[in-house]
Amino acid sequence: GAWIEELKEKGLPLIVEVASQGDAMAAAAAKPDIILCDNFKLPELAQTVKEIRSHFGAEAPFLEASGGVTLDCVRSIALTGVDRISTGALTQNPPRVDLSLEMGS
Repeated sequence: GAWIEELKEKGLPLIVEVASQGDAMAAAAAKPDIILCDNFKLPELAQTVKEIRSHFGAEAPFLEASGGVTLDCVRSIALTGVDRISTGALTQNPPRVDLSLEMGS
């Protein structure tokens, strides 16, 4: 709609989060800067990337995978062809370290 054009005129990035391949294709038609594919299963993510790139070519939006991303599966997600992967695994529940900042005189 008009609000999309207004964002683009202001130079603001348009980021759309989607939860299915159908939603991703519909979002891509609006020409956002980034489509955030949230909690996709690997086959669906790979198919979504393939279809969007095939249909939109050089005009395809930047594709990012998120949700349920662990360090164990990040390589498999990367192999789907997404442009970027976000994960909270690096910051959620980090190991604790007992640290003292006492300084002697």
